[in-house]
Amino acid sequence: NRAIKVMLHTILKSAERQGIIDRNCASSDLIEPVTGTKGDKQIFEDLESIKQFIQCINLETDIRKKVAFSLFINLGIRSTELVGLEWKDFDFEKEQVSICRDSIYAPGFGVVTKETKTKKSSRTISIPSNLISLLKQYKDYWEKEKSLHGNLWINTDRLFTTWDGKNMAGSTVAKWLRKFEEDNNLKLVTPHGLRHTNITMQLVNGVDIKTVSARAGHSNISTTLNIYTHYTSEADKKASNLINKLLF
Repeated sequence: NRAIKVMLHTILKSAERQGIIDRNCASSDLIEPVTGTKGDKQIFEDLESIKQFIQCINLETDIRKKVAFSLFINLGIRSTELVGLEWKDFDFEKEQVSICRDSIYAPGFGVVTKETKTKKSSRTISIPSNLISLLKQYKDYWEKEKSLHGNLWINTDRLFTTWDGKNMAGSTVAKWLRKFEEDNNLKLVTPHGLRHTNITMQLVNGVDIKTVSARAGHSNISTTLNIYTHYTSEADKKASNLINKLLF
């Protein structure tokens, strides 16, 4: 179970830092990585299906879900990064957000917060202008909810919480998304599938690989290239065709 491994690594890392143990035995350089074949990812493959998904989002009456799904498709962030977002991470004037933490459910411990997956996963990325007004509306809703629950509300800055302000698990947002897609007769795409949809959309439309990789928070460009070989090959063909047109 990934969550248990993450929790164990976090505890041992803290113990190593405090000098309680000499070495974190769960460190990535001491454990052989799990290898295997990655299956095809379910994504929205064409512009029409993406537009249909966005149209359905615009009709959603629950502003929490509206914001969550909009952040997934517009920013391509991981579900653990989404539920780890706090209001202080946003700069509405610069239209930017800083991704700097993961929030993960660990059996027996509940929802725990940790640093992002890798150093490159901590990043500041631009937010599409259309999202700013939605986020401001959600901030107003969030403040009212906080005020409504008074002393029952846990002191938090998280965008997505349970009714009393406690940290929310990423699985909750995944359930929201599945029901939303079922209710709207959409293809069943997971939060991670929306991340892949966002990255694929950038690559197909000619965004350079360095920018795509940085926005995705991949540890290096080769990670992006390895996962999206098919789409980068298509871009390579387009480049060849363009050169052919220009020169011949």
